Amino acid sequence: MRSAANFRANEPRKKGRRPDPRGSSDANLAFDDLCFVLERAVFTCRTGKGSHTLFFKAGIEEILNLQPKGSQAKPYQVKQVRELIHIYQREID
Repeated sequence: MRSAANFRANEPRKKGRRPDPRGSSDANLAFDDLCFVLERAVFTCRTGKGSHTLFFKAGIEEILNLQPKGSQAKPYQVKQVRELIHIYQREID
């Protein structure tokens, strides 16, 4: 589902960058790329109020509430996604 505010509905999705597992480039990841990583991990995306985007998945207790800073992902949110994927050991192509 491509409902995040920055997505263009008619454009094909390009392969996004993955968050660096070491966290050395958390401040340099595009918000669209972070959303793409979560979609590849089969999270459901729902647009919240304003620029907020919610991601959730059955069987995972946490709900991610993401908001871009311009076109970039916020570094602490990139860290949250990286840690969540690491905890649940989701395979992302």
